[in-house]
Amino acid sequence: MTRRDLDRRTFLLTDHEGAFSALLNSWLIGAGQPPRLESAGSVDGVKLGVMNGDAIGVLPDYAVAGKLSAGSLVALKLQDPPPPTALRLTTLKPPHQGSPLAALIAQIGEALPGLSVTH
Repeated sequence: MTRRDLDRRTFLLTDHEGAFSALLNSWLIGAGQPPRLESAGSVDGVKLGVMNGDAIGVLPDYAVAGKLSAGSLVALKLQDPPPPTALRLTTLKPPHQGSPLAALIAQIGEALPGLSVTH
C-alpha cells in the first residue's frame, strides 16, 4: 500500500488529539487528502473498532502482537512507512530502588521487550 491508498480512510487512535496523532497527520497529509483521525478512547477501543468496522487502527506493535499472531488483525505493509517513534522517560537522577518510579520503570520494562535503560 501507499500513503495515497490511505486517502479518505478513518484512523482510530487512543487519543486523536495527542502528540502521536500530530505525527501521523503530518505524514499522511503529504500524500493527498487530510486523514480522518478519531479517538477510540483506549487500546482495546481501537482493536474493537478495527475488528467491527473498516477503520485503520494505529497502535504500537506490542499492543497488537497477540492479535497479529492469532490472525485476528493484519498489519498494513506500506511502501513508505511512517517514521519510527520512540517513548522516552528522562529523570534528573536514577530512581531509588523500591521507589514508585523504579517500580514503574520495571513494569514498563516487562511490558516492552528490548527496553533500554541507561543511568
